[in-house]
Amino acid sequence: MDRHRVGVLFNRVRLYDELHPGEGQMAIASVSNLAVENFYLSRWDASGEGSEVWDWFARDGSLPDREDETPAAPGEQIAAAMAVRFTLRPGRTRKIPFYLAWDFPVMEFAPGVTNFRRHSDFFARTGNNAWTMVRTALKHSDVWREKIEHWQAPIIQHPDWPAWFQQALCNELYLLIDGGTLWTAATETAPVGQFALLASRDDRRYEPLAARLYGSLALLLLWPRLDKAVLEAFARAIQAHSDALAAVMPSDLGSAQEQPWEQVGVTPVTDAAAGFDPGSAFVVQVYRNFLLTGATDTDFLWECWPAIAAILTTPPTQPTASRWSATVTSIAIAKILSDQPPSDPALQPADYPGELEATITRSRDWLRAAADHIAAVDMTDPERDRYAHSLELSAAVATQAPATSTTPPLADQYRRAAELARHGKRTEAWALVQPVVATLYEHGLQFRSPAMLAPDGRFGQSHALAALAIWALYGALTDVQPPDT
Repeated sequence: MDRHRVGVLFNRVRLYDELHPGEGQMAIASVSNLAVENFYLSRWDASGEGSEVWDWFARDGSLPDREDETPAAPGEQIAAAMAVRFTLRPGRTRKIPFYLAWDFPVMEFAPGVTNFRRHSDFFARTGNNAWTMVRTALKHSDVWREKIEHWQAPIIQHPDWPAWFQQALCNELYLLIDGGTLWTAATETAPVGQFALLASRDDRRYEPLAARLYGSLALLLLWPRLDKAVLEAFARAIQAHSDALAAVMPSDLGSAQEQPWEQVGVTPVTDAAAGFDPGSAFVVQVYRNFLLTGATDTDFLWECWPAIAAILTTPPTQPTASRWSATVTSIAIAKILSDQPPSDPALQPADYPGELEATITRSRDWLRAAADHIAAVDMTDPERDRYAHSLELSAAVATQAPATSTTPPLADQYRRAAELARHGKRTEAWALVQPVVATLYEHGLQFRSPAMLAPDGRFGQSHALAALAIWALYGALTDVQPPDT
């Protein structure tokens, strides 16, 4: 009991001061006042049938109020329970808040490779803060709820959007916290921490550039600074591989079994020439973030420019539509930066702006030569519609290898719907997406959304980052006016 707060704290006996991965606390809690009765059972056998809890609770809604702090024996599983009892008059309602908090601040990847979690920037890095978190939640939960409702209101109250679309938009955001999510504490080079999502539960690579081409749009539209953090991590990875870019190109941020952000995945350049080009995808996503966040954050462009310049020095063996898109984008970025030097002098090239002007000249020469080999798309007027331009650039990069499955990619269907909506064909867009969402819900896939989905419910790669591509349609419908976050 802590004033009007009551709950159970789950802890463990620590034999050393150093905090190890997986160590910390949990807590369950509620409120105590004269209108309710609180009961607890601080220790019961979690591997049994639960009669210690149920026999009491089934009788009159109470628990035995038994406190037992005996630590678990090796291999033993223990649990705790709490209950709140109250009397409710006919026709009346009462809200009883329950809170679950946990503080496990250290995450481990390969043995010995650890990071602090992002929440440790706001609470002491001791693993002893579960009850502090409960107090914080009890104090601020009403404000949090109001802000969430305010943020969701433009979506769930939109008069022209069907209920199934409103529901799907909100529900798919579960992936941002349940998609194998990593969010580390801040560092000097990563001021908001490092952020990453898995491609899927079956493809355990973090942030592959192919999957995030459309799957990252929710992050970009709602929390653009986190999208920047991911792209800045790619920029550092590309610079670290600058001597090898003629052979391989970083294509994801690694796996949880190794050392994410340091040991990244790479794609042979020969594969990129034949199919998806991760270097082009990176350039386009950097420019897309810049355009859709107001086209003012030149510091972000400067952070990524050394990586972009390194990519441009290694043109593909044969011209491709994706590299055309990236080259046009690079010229646009170079033009912007040639007029706006970086606020960090360390990022300014020695020959400024001469180096950027030389890059523009070389890129234009490449485009002239490539025009004889590919059907180039006119992308010379980004200011007419920033979101439309972003979709055009992304579509040019989304080169598809020959189909190997009869199960269509979910992101492709959402992308096509976004294109229809962008051209004013909203009825056709709804008609394309509604059967997809219906199939997800009819087959129980709404909180394990796959990367690929067939009309009969067959699917591939559950909990997939690509499923967040439904937010591409949101962007097309709103002209990229994000909810107030």
